[in-house]
Amino acid sequence: MSLEDILKDPDKCLKIASSRLRRMWHRVIHRRDYPQLLGATHNCAYMAGIQWPDERFNKSAKQIISAATEDPIRAQLAGRDWSDERFNLAAEQIIESITQLSQTSYTAGLNWKDERFDSAAEQIINMIIQDPRLCYKAQEEWRTKRYERFAEQFAAGIVKNSELCFQAGLNWRDERFNAAAQKIADGVTLDPNSCYAAGREWMDERFNRFAEQITAKVTEDPELCFLAGMHWTDERLDGRLLAKVKDNSNFTQQAHSKWSRQRAIILDSPEMITYLTHIEPQYRTEFWQFMEHIGTQHMQKLPIQDFYLATDAHSFAKAADSEKPFYKGLKESIDKGSVEKWAKHIIQYFRSNAKGAGNYRVLEVTA
Repeated sequence: MSLEDILKDPDKCLKIASSRLRRMWHRVIHRRDYPQLLGATHNCAYMAGIQWPDERFNKSAKQIISAATEDPIRAQLAGRDWSDERFNLAAEQIIESITQLSQTSYTAGLNWKDERFDSAAEQIINMIIQDPRLCYKAQEEWRTKRYERFAEQFAAGIVKNSELCFQAGLNWRDERFNAAAQKIADGVTLDPNSCYAAGREWMDERFNRFAEQITAKVTEDPELCFLAGMHWTDERLDGRLLAKVKDNSNFTQQAHSKWSRQRAIILDSPEMITYLTHIEPQYRTEFWQFMEHIGTQHMQKLPIQDFYLATDAHSFAKAADSEKPFYKGLKESIDKGSVEKWAKHIIQYFRSNAKGAGNYRVLEVTA
């Protein structure tokens, strides 16, 4: 069997008698210019570091280490599998080899035992953070203590990729998200598409924390504003998004055919878009509910501070299953200009009669 044939199967190399293997090994060392042999040489060296007895390994240690560490993948495996004595002998070359690539650095962080990882932690982390996808992957695969030790650096690496930041906001458990929340939000806002996706899919607690930052980025793209009008919840639908749609005749036309009736109607009322823009985000859901029940004309006559009071009164009426008389009374109080007095009367009544017997005439407008 020729040398070339032997080297095509590293397992055969390792099974050859030791005298033949030594002669073969030295012949390989002098034939590095053969690319087709090089891969097998690296693997033979790595396997020799695992399987050869000390006497045979020590005689060729320099050549074995050199060949194994020419390939970062084999070097990483050596760092994982070689004995402590052999790893320590080759540590400098192994670490230099694996830190040529982000992937082998990442795999070392995943697989190496603590003392070996710690000896090269700084170099390994500095290489991993060049690749945002590996930074994201580490929080899924690395041991908790090892990941948390470098969580800040990984978060800084993820910021370079807005899609990964969106995924972090969607999938990470609270303690990991909260530890890097601002960095993640900053990364999401690199791209309006990721911001739109966050508005559609992030949980309320996370979206609301960065709603202003995310919404401002979405407003850079009228098409995304149009899509937000279709898919975002009432509470997240900032008036600035609607204003961008209204300013674009093409999307305005599409909105009238594809949005819900209530959302489309507001596009015909610049005053109500402004109204929605200025109310506190936590009141947006009630805004849309009020619009549905009392209409645009009455909403336009309802001062924002009175609107806030009316929403508090509405929460009591809703709990008492008395929304219909509530909205009737609200419209009448708007017409009479007595919303503040009416709403405060309802709030006081329900607070004083928390165990009321069902008499809800208080919802009617008082003289």
